[in-house]
Amino acid sequence: MLPSLPDAGSDPDIGFTADTLTGRSFDGTPVSVHPGAPTLVVVVAHWCAHCQREVPRLVEWNTDGDVPYGLTVIGVATAADRPNYPPSSWLADARFPWPVMADNSTHDAADALGLPGFPYFVLLDADGKV
Repeated sequence: MLPSLPDAGSDPDIGFTADTLTGRSFDGTPVSVHPGAPTLVVVVAHWCAHCQREVPRLVEWNTDGDVPYGLTVIGVATAADRPNYPPSSWLADARFPWPVMADNSTHDAADALGLPGFPYFVLLDADGKV
């Protein structure tokens, strides 16, 4: 598990190797975050106003061809126990182009990433280091 971000100061996660995350998408397709390629993990909650503004920017980033070559992007939808359910519809309507792992009800994926708030981004190198 990655340490949680402090309110101030340097990020203790830099250089830390993230655990491999395995789960499933909303349709049951396996999704994993593992070493092998530079990876951006995007953690969002469907009810989060900041996430609702950020997801279209990410979609535009992809549409405009600005995603760096070789970067894998994986979404993690978490905290789905709030109104405006299901998050799968929200991401599909937004045309989120990358695989999305549906976090479980105990938020294991978000916790493993040290989630401090929404949206949350974790950039891993090819070795799985932050």
